[in-house]
Amino acid sequence: DCCIVIAGDGPVRKDLEAHSARLNVNAIFLGSIEPKTVPVFLRAIDIFCFPSVWEGFGIALVEAMSSGLPIVASDIPPHREVMADAGVYVSPQDAGQLRQSITILIQDLALRESLSRRARKRAHIFSIEHTTASYAALYDDILIRKAGAS
Repeated sequence: DCCIVIAGDGPVRKDLEAHSARLNVNAIFLGSIEPKTVPVFLRAIDIFCFPSVWEGFGIALVEAMSSGLPIVASDIPPHREVMADAGVYVSPQDAGQLRQSITILIQDLALRESLSRRARKRAHIFSIEHTTASYAALYDDILIRKAGAS
């Protein structure tokens, strides 16, 4: 048995609620989640699905990766940039592929654990410490180049 928990809100929520009711899917629609409760939410789930058709930067993916969740996400450039090999990719318009990928993760504990380890490791590059160090190195490089050009 599993339960689908959908966080977030938007114009298609009512359609999703009606569709899940028609299909008799065990789904809970939480609506928007306060930022301070995101870590609690992420600790309560087993698999993170992010089947966006379009996304700017996947901050939700970074949060899920930091929590060590195995992730199924749509195969779009921003997700590839964030996750690299730390998740499972599906075609953004292929519900069957999404279902199959989730089913595989439910059934394969070793794969979930492997993805979890990779996710935590990958999330580190988006940490404040790593980002700060990267910017400091960039600024140092710019200053060195500028000093050399003078």
